[in-house]
Amino acid sequence: PLENKAAAKRYACFLSKIVLPASDSGIDRDKNAPILIDTTIDTIREFANISLGIEIEVVDMLPQDDCGLEITYGGNLDHEEGFSINVRNERVIRLAATRPVGFLYGVFELISRMQQQLPIQSCAESPDVDLRIWQLWDDLDGHIERGYSGGSLIWPVAIERYDRTFDRLAKYLASIGLNALSLNNVNACSDKNIEL
Repeated sequence: PLENKAAAKRYACFLSKIVLPASDSGIDRDKNAPILIDTTIDTIREFANISLGIEIEVVDMLPQDDCGLEITYGGNLDHEEGFSINVRNERVIRLAATRPVGFLYGVFELISRMQQQLPIQSCAESPDVDLRIWQLWDDLDGHIERGYSGGSLIWPVAIERYDRTFDRLAKYLASIGLNALSLNNVNACSDKNIEL
């Protein structure tokens, strides 16, 4: 939980009610839109529950003079992964993006500010580089190249099963602005290559 009770109360107001984008307002632009929007909401729910002790309510619209978070398509952004945050009347945050992935990056920005107990201010963010990658030096046998870092975060999980490990890893990467992951290195033994 956040230590600053006044900040926590203000943030709880912002996150108590959430308005999602209308399903006909751009969701068809991206086949991953439902997954990204669900992930965005799950991320807000988890933060609100753990850090603020509240449950969020998804509503069709905010009542007049109420507080909450409006997630919508739009914004004059330079990049499809960009987002804008606008604060209205110290009660409503409007998070806008041209694609659903921007919603997720915007929520991580909001959560970061709240965790640091910073004021929520209007801003617009767009990445300067399209591909932001984390290069893991994993060998396909589950070891890290030259053993510098211990065991792999991915192998042998990727070989044996798919589980929530990948969902969590993807969220962690997105929370710091990364959008790609390389699982292999240039020295990986060719006879151990497998098809993912």
